[in-house]
Formats: sequence, C-alpha cells, structure tokens
Amino acid sequence: VPAPVAAPAPPAAAPKPASFPPVITAGQSAKLEVSLLRAPKFDGEITLTLEGYSTGIDDKTREPATFAKNFDFTPVILKAGQSATTLSFKSKSTAEKGTRNAILRAETTVGQAKYIVYSEAFPITIK
Repeated sequence: VPAPVAAPAPPAAAPKPASFPPVITAGQSAKLEVSLLRAPKFDGEITLTLEGYSTGIDDKTREPATFAKNFDFTPVILKAGQSATTLSFKSKSTAEKGTRNAILRAETTVGQAKYIVYSEAFPITIK
C-alpha cells in the first residue's frame, strides 16, 4: 500500500518574524510555511508537528528531550483538501541558545495503518 502522504517539502519561512532558516531571540515567535504533496485520492487529515532541537534527557520521563523543552507549539491538523499551512512556534525565555536541527513530522492513519513521514532536517537558531 503506498503511503498516503508524500515527503513534505522542506519548510519555507513566512516573511516575518523569522527568515528561513529561523533565527530568533529567546522568547520570540517564528512561523514556517509548510506544503506537502498528498498521494493521489488521499484526502484524510494529516497532523503536523515539529521535533528535534532540544538536547539532553527529560528529568521526568528519562526520554530524550522534546521540541517542547525549548518551544511552545501546538500541532496543526490539515483537513481534507488542505495541503499547506503555516506553523507558528515560540521559543521559551529559558530556551537553549545555539543552532540545532529540527524536523517536520507528518502523521496520518488510513484504516488500521499509521503513516509517518519526516522532512529533511533544517536548522533553527536561538540567540
């Protein structure tokens, strides 16, 4: 069965407040314009999230730190017929400073099968 979502295009930045790749100050917001190519005849919902950037182990879960360690972000759901959106995220005032890679994750379910596709890694810089 072919995957219902083709690999998402690398995120392109919204003109303001951050350029692509995003370079922001701690506590600042950024936006990424994202488009993806749907498989023919697939019109289901697709959940888009951001992953990566954070380093270290979460003290509570003992798992690798998530994007949420350094950013406030709410996943975006593309509804039927949508293939583009703008993702907004805000770095926390306590965010780790530096340049690290992040990825876009696109997830959907068809019947009983879950499909997950990742973008290429792209840098985010927090000053």
